[in-house]
Amino acid sequence: MWRSKLILWGWGLVVLFSGCQKDRSHNPPNILFITIDDLRPELGCYGINEVFSPHIDQLAAEGTRFEQAFCSVSWCSPSRTSLLTGMRPAQTEVMDLKTHFRKQLPNAVTLPQFFKSKGYQSQGFGKIYHNSKDLQDDLSWDKPCWLPPMDHPIQAYASRENIEIAASNNGHKSTATESVDVPDNAYPDGMVTEKAIEALQMMKENGKPFFLGVGYYKPHLPFTAPKKYWDLYQSKNIPLPNLDSLPQNAAPYIFREWSEPGSYLDINIEEPYHDSLSRHLKLGYFACVSFIDAQVGLLMEKLEQLNLAENTIVVVWGDHGWKLGEYGRWSKHSNMDIDTRVPLIIKAPGASPKVVNNIVETIDIYPTLAKLCGFETPVDLQGEDLFNKKRNFAISQIPRDSLVGNSIRTPDFRFIQWENPSTQNGFFLEELYDHRTDHLEKKNLANDENFTERIQSLRLQLQENLN
Repeated sequence: MWRSKLILWGWGLVVLFSGCQKDRSHNPPNILFITIDDLRPELGCYGINEVFSPHIDQLAAEGTRFEQAFCSVSWCSPSRTSLLTGMRPAQTEVMDLKTHFRKQLPNAVTLPQFFKSKGYQSQGFGKIYHNSKDLQDDLSWDKPCWLPPMDHPIQAYASRENIEIAASNNGHKSTATESVDVPDNAYPDGMVTEKAIEALQMMKENGKPFFLGVGYYKPHLPFTAPKKYWDLYQSKNIPLPNLDSLPQNAAPYIFREWSEPGSYLDINIEEPYHDSLSRHLKLGYFACVSFIDAQVGLLMEKLEQLNLAENTIVVVWGDHGWKLGEYGRWSKHSNMDIDTRVPLIIKAPGASPKVVNNIVETIDIYPTLAKLCGFETPVDLQGEDLFNKKRNFAISQIPRDSLVGNSIRTPDFRFIQWENPSTQNGFFLEELYDHRTDHLEKKNLANDENFTERIQSLRLQLQENLN
């Protein structure tokens, strides 16, 4: 049914969406671009059977699911900036939540701006760039991106008690979770869906092709969702991770010490958390995933009602991963698979369902969409067409105080270099994880002499691509 099994296609057998790459001048495809905050591949279509995600699962069953997709930075604004500009963080110089990419790249043509320049209607709703109004980009849209009518939509609550507590708190936070019997539009994500559906109706009437960006705030903390989505789960059935300690021989700064749930008022203990709290938090994450899945279902339903589904490319992606108790942590902010691997699903007109197992990067989405719609790919993009890729590796970076961790993920290894960019001493600590025997990245092998030649090769490959 929703979680129907897909046929695994070898990379060499992938049919290259040929029907979508022909001349589209008379009937160019629309694009529905859906971004979901903090969503790791915690979905039924990625084999997580405990999660109720029928609408995204159905989309995956009808489109292409990328099994090994990775973001450039496991942090919201840097990751989104990288995808939307098609450039790595080293070029955008966005490695925090404050810097606007146009400071370094005033003439960059973003993904929605590119389609706007090709005659597309371009509109955005919700979290496409980052939360702050200062980090929006009006050049990307025909009109400013619509944001929910509140100062801090990512911390929005529905109960009066939590609303009052958050309003009196400098961090705009109350509890880490909330389950209230309210309609979907009591939360920002439900509002985003309603506005996006209204836009679909108007775009249909306009008759021009469109690029519609829809950005959802959940499942980012706090885990707040209508009660009906919490009711899909029982705490006793929530699995705990089988990885609860730091990797052996790992760098002391491999993970950020700050506890993300610990910044909420009802979480006042140190990580790792006891089992009952871990299950409650994970249930909250699942509830939020199901909440967003329902919003995706409403968008798909509207496409069908408007007879737009047959000529619309649909993209669903998460901006980065997130630790749900793995390594005893609850946050993002690392170069490890658990934080950099993301869900990526693309459904394009005329394309057969398939699964791609090669490594891809979110910076590949921009050139892919340009190609699918029959346009020449902008020359300054650093990604590749997802369906004609030569690379089979992913680059990621993460800042840590005065340090930067640079990483390359190949089919067999993850290699990380830690460096201080302000010095000329180069890297001073390295990590190596062997995915042939250690897919959970439990043990750093960088000091194992058996891997000396492999490390030298990965070191060179990483530096060549960073430069």
